[in-house]
Amino acid sequence: MKLTMDFESRATIDIKKCGGYVYAEHPDTQVICLAVKPDDEPTMIWVPDWVQGILDTVDHDLPMITSYNLHCLIRDAEVCEAHNAGGFERPMWANHMVGFPEIPISKWDDTAARAAMCALPRALDGATKAVGVKQEKDAEGYKLMLKMCRPRALRKKERDTLAAELGMTEEEVKSEAKAILSALKCDPRAPEKLRPDYHRFFAWHESADDLVRLCRYCIQDVEAEYALSQELPELPKGERKIWELDQVINDRGVLCDLVSVEHAEAIIEAHEEKLLDELRGLTGLSSAKAVAALKGWLEDNDCGVDDLTKQSVGDALKGDLSPEERRVLEIRQSLGKSSTAKLAAFKAYACKDGRLRGMMLYHGAATGRWTGKGPQPHNLPRGDEIIAHLQDQSIALYPVRDPGLLDAVMGDPLNVISSCLRGMLVAAPGHDPIACDYAAIEGRGLAWLAGEQHVLDAYAEGKDLYRVAAAGIYKIAYEQVDGGGKGKQRQVGKVAELACFAGDTLVLTDSGWKRIETVGPDDLLWDGVEFVAHDGVIPK
Repeated sequence: MKLTMDFESRATIDIKKCGGYVYAEHPDTQVICLAVKPDDEPTMIWVPDWVQGILDTVDHDLPMITSYNLHCLIRDAEVCEAHNAGGFERPMWANHMVGFPEIPISKWDDTAARAAMCALPRALDGATKAVGVKQEKDAEGYKLMLKMCRPRALRKKERDTLAAELGMTEEEVKSEAKAILSALKCDPRAPEKLRPDYHRFFAWHESADDLVRLCRYCIQDVEAEYALSQELPELPKGERKIWELDQVINDRGVLCDLVSVEHAEAIIEAHEEKLLDELRGLTGLSSAKAVAALKGWLEDNDCGVDDLTKQSVGDALKGDLSPEERRVLEIRQSLGKSSTAKLAAFKAYACKDGRLRGMMLYHGAATGRWTGKGPQPHNLPRGDEIIAHLQDQSIALYPVRDPGLLDAVMGDPLNVISSCLRGMLVAAPGHDPIACDYAAIEGRGLAWLAGEQHVLDAYAEGKDLYRVAAAGIYKIAYEQVDGGGKGKQRQVGKVAELACFAGDTLVLTDSGWKRIETVGPDDLLWDGVEFVAHDGVIPK
């Protein structure tokens, strides 16, 4: 028997910022209902006691299932299926369905993973529409779900009552409630830092009528998931093993040095305040992110900067500037390092034991490989090469929380912290971190699939295809690419090799679009080439 299921829940934390694992273990997260469908039988709804107490106050004809019968269904089911089971239902079941049978990974199936394998939209609504099933997601119910899954602010009468009980003014209650809700939304550890009675400063949408309607929405979701499942092929045996491995990887997670993350955030805050004070003194502006105002100041000072993108600012700093203009652009460049925002993502994704879980997305790319979620572990900045090799020494200075010390010893604090983000992911005590990667796995695989023998021969000869591509792009000898082949020229070659690899390809030349069968390294810098498009798609 296959059992299709779907949870509806509510929480003070934002699942999009913290991921399913942190969401599921958060103390404020509650299950509202669970819909289950055994094979092609009618879908039934299970609710916890607190919801049942509210439902008992109204007449309804919901197809309810008791805890005992749900227990029997789970025990007897050969497959438990859900849409995005890996990212939500699995951690929710493990954390909230205590007393029910445990569901091992081998028993779970994920229709979102199966849709992704078929290059279909991962979202339920998009997938059902793509395959043309009659059962679709309930759009109106979805809006209700969004309202009920988040806490609501207290109404004035509720604030007045709470103010009288706590000896506060209504405005004080309103201000406190706003701060509490803001902290809860983005910080999984906020409950540990807030006043013990913080729950009194917000409420929920939980009327009986809304709960009945939400249960019907949950039932319809399961019907849509079941209908989608009927149209999707099962994961092949090899892919099934990879998906199960993905679950193990996400369950295990990786340990994060949260103490150093806290130190780094304190350093950034102090450093940014210092830079902003300097910026105010130079320009009269209060923020380097006020793009229009800052650009206006630069134009008034005849600084030839077209925009304030990273590339434009970097290029401008290479030219002749007055000391004031140079310093303003340096401050803009320093404060513009968005990579330091990953510190907040580390904290948001960290479970109670300090491990970041759920960061890997099975079949996230069209090629079938993983992509990252949350802190995006596949996209950590390379940073300054010198600092990157001195991460331990740099991080050892963090506890002092002095941006001046970090600047004096290592350089710009924001650059140092950005370059050391990889060092925030650590091995557990008694273990060593080991990094490994398949050598050019996509390049080799695509060349084999496309029948590009000259590429396979280059690999067989031990050549680095990224260097081969870079040599063609920069019109230099293979041996001359960045001296050792590990620098920026090779990186450009890597992008070109993977982005312009093979297929039915169009090249835009001075004389118009030209169709070729394959694109090799020697083709990347044809005279007059302006754009390369793949699979016959011409960009607008």
